[in-house]
Amino acid sequence: MTTQELECFVSVANHLSFARAARELYFSVATVSHHIQHLEDELQVTLFVRNRHGVNLTMAGRIFLTDAAAILQQEHTALDRLRDNGKNRELRFGCASQAEIMLLQPALISLRRRFPETEPVIMIDAYDRLIDRTVFGFQDFMFASSHMAKKSGLQFKKFTLMRTCAVLPGDHPLAGKAVLSFDDLESAELISPRQNLIPSESNNPVRDLLNIHSLHHHDLFPENDEVIVAMVQAGYGIGVLPEYRIRSNLESQNLKVIPIRENVDFPYGVLYRDLPKREDMVFFLKEAEKILLMHGAENCGIITK
Repeated sequence: MTTQELECFVSVANHLSFARAARELYFSVATVSHHIQHLEDELQVTLFVRNRHGVNLTMAGRIFLTDAAAILQQEHTALDRLRDNGKNRELRFGCASQAEIMLLQPALISLRRRFPETEPVIMIDAYDRLIDRTVFGFQDFMFASSHMAKKSGLQFKKFTLMRTCAVLPGDHPLAGKAVLSFDDLESAELISPRQNLIPSESNNPVRDLLNIHSLHHHDLFPENDEVIVAMVQAGYGIGVLPEYRIRSNLESQNLKVIPIRENVDFPYGVLYRDLPKREDMVFFLKEAEKILLMHGAENCGIITK
């Protein structure tokens, strides 16, 4: 069996989908199917039941999943040791949005200056796929809010508190307010990421208020934060986003970022399985924490602790 075959098996097992596994691994569906078939032939077992209702693991597949994940993790650990003894080593992490990468850019600059031999490997993807990559050791950690740790089995390290904010043009009639409520937003069209892209705490009323608002308005739900900003600039409505998905320096684009009154602050930081004590990783995470604290205070006029 090969590493690619094991990676295909673990990915299909996680997603119960050959198509999603193919997207995650940048293979074609035919390639993933070929690798799974070759693995089943070699092991002389059936790993998946495929029918018109979807894909499910067999009992043999469930048993083998634990071993396959352990084999892959052992291989990644061995590669990490080799990299640590060489000139270059990787720092692998994931973010769910381009805005987060832009926020972390100063930390990347500091990392390059302090540890020029470290090469960042950054994955931007949906939360569920980032969690899978972290769980199975394909990346060292991911930036996320605390509630993402509940069903993942991962550990969470809090960096700061975040809240939900409105983004609107600087010349909008509401732009002069220090805080906005949903009463203020009642007559506006709202633009927000689809909620499955931003899982929220069940006790955060913003989620329910967005759902109620969308029943009576033509609200928009793009998949990309930059699209939301562009649509706000074009006058399609007011953006509603968590702080960590709002880029800095929006004021230079004549946009205002204003906190929403009904919001409940939520912890934001990193999810990880076993966070190594590597000096370069500790340095980067400390730099990222300082930047995120500053970003929250600047954007919404609050000091986070």
